[in-house]
Amino acid sequence: MPLPDLRQTEAEKRALWLKEQKRIAGLFHRVFDTDDGQQILDWFGKECMENEQTFVPEHDDLTHFNEGKRSLILRIRAVLKAKIE
Repeated sequence: MPLPDLRQTEAEKRALWLKEQKRIAGLFHRVFDTDDGQQILDWFGKECMENEQTFVPEHDDLTHFNEGKRSLILRIRAVLKAKIE
């Protein structure tokens, strides 16, 4: 993505941002809207503790690490679910 032009209006910046979001969402769908992509998502879900407790008593560092992993799969799912218009 090119560097922003400082002379752009907020509306122009928003339009460029939206165009980029649509492009990225399209890439996500092209990859994950397949049988193989679904299998990868399922694997990510397990590896990233999507539906598991991430808290590790007395180990803040592990809890933060687990939450970081979990946030990745949640972000991927959010991009796939979002309707960008």
